[in-house]
Amino acid sequence: MAVVFHDDTVDRCTDGSGKLCEMTLMSVKKLNASAHHPNGDRFPNERIPTLEEVIEFCLANDLLMYIDVKSNVKLSTDVLVGLFRRYPALYKKAIVCSFNPLIVYSVRSKDPDIVGGLIYRNRLLTRYFDETDMDIGWYLKLASPLLDVFIHWSHYCWLWFLCGNSVFLANVGDVSESTVEHFGKRGVRVVVWTVNRQHDRYYFLKSLRCPIITDTMNDAGCEVEKI
Repeated sequence: MAVVFHDDTVDRCTDGSGKLCEMTLMSVKKLNASAHHPNGDRFPNERIPTLEEVIEFCLANDLLMYIDVKSNVKLSTDVLVGLFRRYPALYKKAIVCSFNPLIVYSVRSKDPDIVGGLIYRNRLLTRYFDETDMDIGWYLKLASPLLDVFIHWSHYCWLWFLCGNSVFLANVGDVSESTVEHFGKRGVRVVVWTVNRQHDRYYFLKSLRCPIITDTMNDAGCEVEKI
């Protein structure tokens, strides 16, 4: 059963511990997903939803979805294709995206009508999201920077074509006017994620005309509109 959760383990975000993939759905449903959240007192005992529960909620409320997939390629493909066929409205309401090109390629190979996109962050293999260096072995420290360069080149040169991408989802620090222009010429829309600062929102929404994904709407600084 597919569930909606960010991490591989439940330790950081819930009152439980262990790998999510090793748990039963019954065990997952007992966890409190707001246990460590700053607003946990306002929203106590929040449960981890299944993917199907989230889809039903979003469709009922006319919401668009980015389905970020992180798990097994074959299982993810089977689950997603099944859900799209069970809920045909998803074809116009959802985008399947992943850091893993194999997932997007597999899903679109099985159902080309599903809109897909790849997620990108610079130095994915050498630095954590907070820009601190990863604690990896010396051999990986030698190989990872070269692989990061290869990944960057692949995204810009051929992965978008191989996977049949409609969108390129890039971290806020990795998008410029030339990025938007490069992918625009190839019929790929750039979407910027983790756009949390006021001036960044204004720049991407107003200047570059890019859709954004943000963690907060506080002090937005500019009116959100359809672009």
